[in-house]
Amino acid sequence: MKYSELHGNIDRGFNVFLLILVSSIVFLLLNIFFYKFQDNISYFE
Repeated sequence: MKYSELHGNIDRGFNVFLLILVSSIVFLLLNIFFYKFQDNISYFE
């Protein structure tokens, strides 16, 4: 019982870690995309 509870806590922590990791990667990609988009807009102007 104790072992399964500990394993469940580790799984939950790992899921949270994955969620944060994916969110930060998506955030970085969006930032890069918007910077390139702004550069293109200023280039066309």
